[in-house]
Amino acid sequence: MEDIMSKDKMKLLYEERLELDKLIKDVRSIIRDVESYGKRLGAMAHFPTTGLLRGNLLGNIIRRRNHNIANKNLDRVQEAIIDLRTRLLFYDQGLADLLTLPSKLTGFSEVNSKLADLAFRGKIKMKELDVYKAKAGLDKLLRRLVARRRKNDYEIKKIKEFKDL
Repeated sequence: MEDIMSKDKMKLLYEERLELDKLIKDVRSIIRDVESYGKRLGAMAHFPTTGLLRGNLLGNIIRRRNHNIANKNLDRVQEAIIDLRTRLLFYDQGLADLLTLPSKLTGFSEVNSKLADLAFRGKIKMKELDVYKAKAGLDKLLRRLVARRRKNDYEIKKIKEFKDL
């Protein structure tokens, strides 16, 4: 009787182990992506600010392009985190609550002064911080998943040792 129960428990533990391995792999992949998107956002805040590019069509075209690219990167981060959160809701809602989403940039407005230019760059930098906050949540999730994996491995090892007795 106990042998049947231990086989069922082993089967459940191995299934959970496979699910944990998939989640850990996905979270690591998402963390790498989020890091690269965060670096891209940081690089977008650094572009020439000479008086020649402030308050004219060319400068506003450059800023609009950076604004659109930043929002595309934020979309990618949001999509990856939402997909992971959906998977985690089926596995464990407590782990899904660790994730946070970065918000997108608001509508673009033309820049005519040095102060407005600094504000635009500041908005992009704030979104970079939002991305890194989301990454911190992913790091915390990864640590918890790895801890669960270790606990799962320990349970499997304990059952195997009990069988050998």
